[in-house]
Amino acid sequence: MPFLFSFLSVLSASAAVLASGASEHGSSIILVAPSALVGSLNETTLTIPCIARPWESGCSGFTYTPSDVDADVAQLCSAMSVMPGCTINDMCKNNTAIQSADYCKPFSVLGDLCKYDMPRMTGCRAYTSMCGPSNSTVTACTQVAPLANLPTTDIANQAVRSICSSMSMDGCEKCTFKSATAYASGCDLLSVYSQLCLAMPDMTECSSFNKFCSSNPSLPICSGTSTEGSAPAMLMYFHMKAAYVLFNSWVPRSPGDYTWTFIVLVLMGIALEGIIAFRPLVERYCNGSRKPAPLLSKPKKGASNNSNNTQTQSTLPDWLVVTLASMAVWFIRLVETSISYLLMLAAMSFNVVVFVGVVVGLATGHVAFLRFKHANRSSNVDGVEMNDESNTLCC
Repeated sequence: MPFLFSFLSVLSASAAVLASGASEHGSSIILVAPSALVGSLNETTLTIPCIARPWESGCSGFTYTPSDVDADVAQLCSAMSVMPGCTINDMCKNNTAIQSADYCKPFSVLGDLCKYDMPRMTGCRAYTSMCGPSNSTVTACTQVAPLANLPTTDIANQAVRSICSSMSMDGCEKCTFKSATAYASGCDLLSVYSQLCLAMPDMTECSSFNKFCSSNPSLPICSGTSTEGSAPAMLMYFHMKAAYVLFNSWVPRSPGDYTWTFIVLVLMGIALEGIIAFRPLVERYCNGSRKPAPLLSKPKKGASNNSNNTQTQSTLPDWLVVTLASMAVWFIRLVETSISYLLMLAAMSFNVVVFVGVVVGLATGHVAFLRFKHANRSSNVDGVEMNDESNTLCC
């Protein structure tokens, strides 16, 4: 009879938690493999008074032994590693900086797996029996509570499938869906969900993730630092967060990254202003009627070498001089335009450091080559005044 009573208590508690979890998260009941339900849990654990009848007096200080907690978590993650609770467990094991956090306590991780996600699995039977009843007096169930609003496996799975079926994003290649109803395989589901939603947080599929991170803002997985190479957010306003700068591999995150990014952008701006200043010097020779370039000329016969009015004639045919000059201008203009648009695209990252690097480089270059620009504008060759066109970044 005691065994039967314990069994019925566990069964009723499991049903209650399952129903409340499904109701709260708006998801249907999740079916798991029979092997995960049968398992190898020691049945004697369920006969412990404060596990079988947690509402009894004297159970407030009851502690589920750490070895049993670890065994339950290991059994659950071995049976179904895609569960978000397993991601939290791995994150806590691999990140020494957060191991002292409350959400990294083994009993809290067990709650992540069992309270709303998979309460019917074998590894959750003791937790469900102990913390499932609303009149449970075991204080550990509330003091070492699971993470608030952690997406269930079902929610994360549906969100990732929906996002990756509608668009191709970095991270989608990590997960494989064998059918329209199957769980993802070959990937860390919560980490992929995080990567997708950090990149485009306004997607409707990310509402559960955003709610979770609003409740737990300090979690590494909510800031993109839990996994290497996580995608930065695409923010359309000025910010100081990680952002793509022109290339997928150029994502400054640390002070060192920002330093060399700033220097590179400043140098690009200076180079652009230098090209703008010197391009008119080459453009003068695109018109055959204008004075040829000194490097392509030699003194005219019969002219005095000491004369201030030395006349020169080209050693190359005029058409060839014009062609070479035109090719040089074409290439210079190509480089100039490329740098201009690269700087524009970099500034569109909306990262403050990147934007400041662009404008500082352009301003510095403008001042550095101001004398050359002034000379180009005021110069007069063969009676034709050279006025350099306005060169500004465009969009």
